[in-house]
Amino acid sequence: MTMRDFIRDPLYSITYVLTQLIFPVLFRFKVAGRENVPPNGALIVAPTHRSYVDPIFVGAALPRRAFYMAKAEAFEVPLLGAIMRAYHAFPVRREIFDRRAIRFAMHLLAHGEALVMFPEGTRNPHHELLQPKLGIAYLALQTGAPVLPVALMGTEGVMPIGEARLRLAPVEVRFGEALQFELLKGEKPERELLVSVAVEIMRALSNLSGRPFKPTRMRGGEINA
Repeated sequence: MTMRDFIRDPLYSITYVLTQLIFPVLFRFKVAGRENVPPNGALIVAPTHRSYVDPIFVGAALPRRAFYMAKAEAFEVPLLGAIMRAYHAFPVRREIFDRRAIRFAMHLLAHGEALVMFPEGTRNPHHELLQPKLGIAYLALQTGAPVLPVALMGTEGVMPIGEARLRLAPVEVRFGEALQFELLKGEKPERELLVSVAVEIMRALSNLSGRPFKPTRMRGGEINA
């Protein structure tokens, strides 16, 4: 976290410092591959997704401030919604191609920010990775921002799906090498290209996490985020 981040975003920066002190004690927190994180410029951060606490651990591992695309339903809970907005989360409607969320995401990337976006689109209780949403591929092709694969290991033990309480389980975050895709400069990408890019991202996540990914034929329809 840079001094510039501390000045322009003290709440986020102070929280980051606290996680560096507390998480290694509570969760035996480990981070691998931090050298793969570009220190500045537009960046799409693409983590695996096992638990509601995943954004917290991504933020604790990422050495720069980030914005988070999160499901719209969570913002309907008054206190939770306010906390999420304070820590740079913004809503996306997952069942459709949410143009408003995509426009805001493109605005963030155009201004050199880091955007956290879960390619699987939802928490995944299974060992095998889910089929990706295509919104992440759309943003990568439309903005030229590199995509950073991130494997989260152990967060399902901190807050398993179906439970509301935290457990003190060990967590590791692994950053892979950033993927770069060709900038289309405003051209509308063909669906086949979107699928190809999304599958490449998932294969990188599979290699990083050690979890299998079997791409299936993705049929027509909306390009959900």
